[in-house]
Amino acid sequence: MRAEFALYFHEKYDLAIFVSLLGAPIGFLLYGPATQVFLDTYGWRGAMVILGGYGFHLICAGMLVRRPTGIYSAIPIQDLSTEDQTTDQNEYQARRETEDQTWEQREDQMSKHCEHQISKQGEDQISKQSQDQISKHSEDQLSKKSEDQASEQSEDQLSKRSAQGPDPVKWRDSVVSALGLEIFINCDFVLLAAIRMFYSISYGGILVYMVPNGLSVGLTNGQASFLSTAFGLGSMAGPALAAFVMKRKLASCQVTAVIAAAVSAVGLALDPFIPSFAGQMVNTFFIAAGITADIQVVCVLTRYLPFTDNKFVIVLGWLGFLSGLATSVGDTLSGLLYDVTESFYGTFFLYSAAMVATGLLFLLDLCRARYREWSKESHAL
Repeated sequence: MRAEFALYFHEKYDLAIFVSLLGAPIGFLLYGPATQVFLDTYGWRGAMVILGGYGFHLICAGMLVRRPTGIYSAIPIQDLSTEDQTTDQNEYQARRETEDQTWEQREDQMSKHCEHQISKQGEDQISKQSQDQISKHSEDQLSKKSEDQASEQSEDQLSKRSAQGPDPVKWRDSVVSALGLEIFINCDFVLLAAIRMFYSISYGGILVYMVPNGLSVGLTNGQASFLSTAFGLGSMAGPALAAFVMKRKLASCQVTAVIAAAVSAVGLALDPFIPSFAGQMVNTFFIAAGITADIQVVCVLTRYLPFTDNKFVIVLGWLGFLSGLATSVGDTLSGLLYDVTESFYGTFFLYSAAMVATGLLFLLDLCRARYREWSKESHAL
């Protein structure tokens, strides 16, 4: 969906992405209490059926998405294994056809020329010209033999190249172009990818262990179910505050993200030590606000990477793949830490460390941005 927004919004992309991110917080507001009601009323099987029905509506919504006209272009189909061989065969056939046509034209011209000379000149001149024509004909035969030898050599080269297989350089270029691997040489993209991977560890983990941690500190099932409501409220407040700060230019994107990462890192470190229901609600609110504010900033910075709209889908695809990979690794480590320590202390310290790394990477990006500005000013002077 973010790729679709990039095709429609350019000047107000930050506002458009903020509005689109409001859907998840609204879902979080209702998800926890509604799921608890479904579990108590229909059991876990009935609850899963109802939630699956809600998720099915995503298919209908996705079918309504349309891209601007003219965004698609036809892709030529090429067989890389036979591309070189086909090209050489076409060249060879074209050359042989040209040679045959040239030889037929020469024979026609020679016959017409002989008839004309016979009618115009006497027998002596005819015999002399016939000798010249014979000599020319013998020369043509020699040239044709040399051309045949050259064609045989071309066939030998073609067979050798087909035996060697396709050109590895063309294979490499085709694979790089198809997968969009050239975007990894851009430092800004690599930095944003690393940021997304780190905050995805925390974001995916808090969604999984938010309620179990609340139960472990003494909350009831009903109280723990409302933690997702607090998370939804924070997910609305964080992007709204980040969008307001960036729109009013009260702080740069990187400064806003560093502050948000620090808030969420502190909240994640304190979360296993807060036993009260009110404290858990407030802390969960600030954790969600900090993480989602970083998500808002990353979405804005991703839009202004030095890539065209055609490459933007590939950029988001790789970012989504890397963040999903990081979430899987983070959840696996979280489970292992819980099995070893039998508590959520190590798990939430891991999430806090991931947000600290996110803030440090944003700080590095801020230093790079300031250095670029300083370089432009020095060159202007």
